[in-house]
Amino acid sequence: MASGICSRPVVDAKYLKADHANLLATTYGIKSFDALHVACAVAAGAELFVTTDDFVLRKMKPFTLLKTVTPIEALSILEQWYET
Repeated sequence: MASGICSRPVVDAKYLKADHANLLATTYGIKSFDALHVACAVAAGAELFVTTDDFVLRKMKPFTLLKTVTPIEALSILEQWYET
């Protein structure tokens, strides 16, 4: 993985296995491209997955490796992180 602007690594697609995305899609019932986005976020070490897609928000709620939130929720969480 290559380094990005921040301290998190940039995900190189050759390291991401399609199996992870397929597992997410079948387990949580989300579309393949949405599952790929979530798998990339997990592989990059993200703590939040921000989306405006109500279906993805609802389906990914039980997923524990990554918190799926709306942009407004993400801003609130980030404000709390910076305050502490």
